[in-house]
Amino acid sequence: MVINYFIYILLYTNFIQNVICYNKRILTNDPDHVETRFNQLEQKIQSLASQLAQNENQMIQMENTIHGLATRLTEKDKESIFETGFSSTKYNTHIHGKKNAQKDKLILQISSNITALQVEERRIAFHARMSTDKTHLASYATVKFETIVTNEGQAYSPVTGVFTCPQDGTYSFSWTLITLAGNECNTEFVVNGTGIVYVHDEANSSNNHKSSSQSAVVQLKKGNKTWIRAHRSDGGRCYPTWSSYSGFKV
Repeated sequence: MVINYFIYILLYTNFIQNVICYNKRILTNDPDHVETRFNQLEQKIQSLASQLAQNENQMIQMENTIHGLATRLTEKDKESIFETGFSSTKYNTHIHGKKNAQKDKLILQISSNITALQVEERRIAFHARMSTDKTHLASYATVKFETIVTNEGQAYSPVTGVFTCPQDGTYSFSWTLITLAGNECNTEFVVNGTGIVYVHDEANSSNNHKSSSQSAVVQLKKGNKTWIRAHRSDGGRCYPTWSSYSGFKV
């Protein structure tokens, strides 16, 4: 039984190593970071496997002790043990149940760690262009960028113009607007309804357009929302195609 169990441990360890190798090949977006995370995961797996092996040795010692005691019991002692519910069969069932529970717990921990790592390493990035002319923007109106160039993670909505944070982290955002000649357009970067960064764009000349850009790096929580909106109603006009909005998780 002990040999079979250690064969199972070796096979299971080999399986875990194969899973780790497979995930290393997949998660290549940030090799140094991913390598570090997998080294941490390998160390944790080795620690859990070592703990399981120690528990196995302790159980074997307990079984040997009980077996030695059982050989010295009289028939009366055996009948007494059976009547009180502590028969050898019942104890063995308890031991095997405990072993299986520990195996299941180890598998669940490993699976949870791998899943968490995969979720954490998922890329989040978007880039969208303005596709329609924006004229006479109302105060605090959302400036929408309707044409998607990139939308990894599907966190940006071209319909609402809002980015919804899918996971905690540090994010970088930037936007560029083209203002038509003779107009001005004041905009701001908003997090959950609060203006964070502002930009003023004014093309005084009657012949020349003007562009302006701004960026922001912010800490976001899952579910936080960001967007670009008009800072105030100034009758401004934003020209499409060259106006864009982008963001990504750092």
